[in-house]
Amino acid sequence: MWRDRPYLLLCGVQILLVLLSSSYVIILPLMILHVFHGPTWLVGASIVAGNVVLAGVQRPVVRYSRTRPRRTAILAALPVYAVSFGLLTALDHHRGTGVLVGGVLLAAALGGLAEAISTPLMISAAASAAPAGSQGRYSAAFQTSWGLARPSRRCCSPGSSSAATPPCGSLSPRSPRSPRPSSSEPADDSHRRCSPPPATGARPVERQRAHPVGKPAALR
Repeated sequence: MWRDRPYLLLCGVQILLVLLSSSYVIILPLMILHVFHGPTWLVGASIVAGNVVLAGVQRPVVRYSRTRPRRTAILAALPVYAVSFGLLTALDHHRGTGVLVGGVLLAAALGGLAEAISTPLMISAAASAAPAGSQGRYSAAFQTSWGLARPSRRCCSPGSSSAATPPCGSLSPRSPRSPRPSSSEPADDSHRRCSPPPATGARPVERQRAHPVGKPAALR
């Protein structure tokens, strides 16, 4: 399988397409908030717009692609991605919230269209390219191309820099090496406040006095 260079090239193209499609849910939200300084609701709206286009056009796009060569249909997704990212680059110099909202939603819709073109055709191309008797190994190699794109997605994920997951080398809040509070700070007595008060009328349990070994207590 490792000598099948066309199939390995197909897996490499799959890695590129996975990174491109993931950018709309990982990198685009960061651009909206920190580069474009747009409204927070635009993050969710862009993800919804891409998913709506993906669900709406996938069936007619796949039906139309059956009348064209598979390679041509897969490569047709790359110009759509290029136009989408070019539009996002042009929005860096936008003026006005309306232009930003319209441009981001249009770019997300184009990303959903490109994903609808490429993803089903890539899966079918990988399945048909595997020779008889080696479908398992070829399928594992194709799925590995999805897994190779995951580290890059995690590095760019907004949650990777959150307080819940501190970076390497930093002390977590529960680390035993965390600095202890100074003596001037009040002690945490939340466990005392949360403990239930003793029941009224309850007698304290007295420890039974031990009797000397010998005669029973009833005979003394």
